[in-house]
Amino acid sequence: MEGTEGLSFNPSVPPPSPLLSYWDGIQDIQVRCSTEHLVRPDVRSHPRIALFCVSCRLDKIRRLCGVNSMLPIFSKPLIEVEASDVLDLIREQHPETDLVEFKEALPCKKGQDNWYSGSDSIGEYARNQLVAEIIAFANAHGGHLLLGVAESHDHPSRAIGTKYVPRCVDLAERLKLQIRDCVEPTIPIVGVRAIEMNGAGDGIVLVRVLQSRVAPHRLRANKECYFRHADRTETMTMRDIQDLTIQRSAAGQHLDKVLADRDLRFQEWIRASSTTNRVSVGCRVSLVPTADIYVQHVYRNHAVLPYLHHFDIEFGSESKLEGQIPSTVHDERPIVRGTRRMDSSQQPSVIQEVHCSGLVEICFRESKEDAKLYDSWILGVFCNGILMADSFRKAAGAPDVEYALEFQVAATTTTVPITSIGRFRQFALLGTPPSSPCLYPRLSLGDFSREHKSLIEIAMTDIWNSCSMPFSKKITMVSWRT
Repeated sequence: MEGTEGLSFNPSVPPPSPLLSYWDGIQDIQVRCSTEHLVRPDVRSHPRIALFCVSCRLDKIRRLCGVNSMLPIFSKPLIEVEASDVLDLIREQHPETDLVEFKEALPCKKGQDNWYSGSDSIGEYARNQLVAEIIAFANAHGGHLLLGVAESHDHPSRAIGTKYVPRCVDLAERLKLQIRDCVEPTIPIVGVRAIEMNGAGDGIVLVRVLQSRVAPHRLRANKECYFRHADRTETMTMRDIQDLTIQRSAAGQHLDKVLADRDLRFQEWIRASSTTNRVSVGCRVSLVPTADIYVQHVYRNHAVLPYLHHFDIEFGSESKLEGQIPSTVHDERPIVRGTRRMDSSQQPSVIQEVHCSGLVEICFRESKEDAKLYDSWILGVFCNGILMADSFRKAAGAPDVEYALEFQVAATTTTVPITSIGRFRQFALLGTPPSSPCLYPRLSLGDFSREHKSLIEIAMTDIWNSCSMPFSKKITMVSWRT
């Protein structure tokens, strides 16, 4: 591992309590660490340990501690998780952590929940226990709840087998409704998937929860808030709730600050190419993850920075629009904790940028005497931006992380002329937004496969409406090509 020379984990120690070894200049020192206290305070000040803590991301530390956060069941899009991924989890004997909770069966005070005897509803006790776990993940760092996985009796407990839940598909649907109805305020993104294991409808229910940007959440039944600490779910105190409220409010302000900074940078870049005889126009899309994700190596990593695509957007059989950026980017250079790709190193008209923290951005500009923007160019920037964000979160092993999306058009004049390209390459002035720069309402990117068409429709509606033109077409298909 980079930056950790002289550090190793003893492979003979079982995953729940690994040994971290380091050389103190005289002898080899070993300290035991758990998923709750990854490095003990009494050794954290040692130079090599300090370097280790700073240079390694949390997911790397967890993997070294026996917590494999990159197992397919955690890193795949939820819709793609299958039975073999559950078996991989058990084969690894994955432990419970601050991000993973196992339940052998629906919780019940005595005996079994009525679901096992054919009832079509989940018992109140089971409902409250499961929803409390989900609230704890949403209030903390997100996580996964697996219902139907047998666990060991050591600490932390590990996945050692399966105890299939009957009618798992129906149970997943009931659980979705309970999560929606029993949590205040509603958790923005929760995925629930039933994984049939035996062909008879029995299987596992997997719940994937993202860190919530609108936390704290509480259980409506008892008005309690919960938080995930290591492998435990605990009730939050009033002080905990106050601290979390301040923390999430600060996170929202940080996102606003990041996007405001991207706005200023873009406007400066537009003005830099303007001269007495040339007008500059341009557009930008910036996407920022609303939860912590990280990819250490992004330079020349095509998994996080794909090349620009052409998008074919169809509105039934009658109409079609091509979203494209009229330039080819090929000059890639590293930047501080990120990478940038341009079409020219002197006066680039396109900049494609990715940061290790997950921020992705595309900026485009055109500079000439009668410069104008085409709606297909704006859509090319927009569509490539959401594709980049989706590529990054998949590469980071967090395919469901939500992104905040901001896009705008700008010019060095007071207005931005936007031209539309018709079906037979006919060009017509669409109009001009009322001001420059024109910053469109912020959007949210969730599930790419389900939301990309609606997002593009909203963007097109906003562009046309800003030019005082109606837009009512429905997108039937979106395809892309390099």
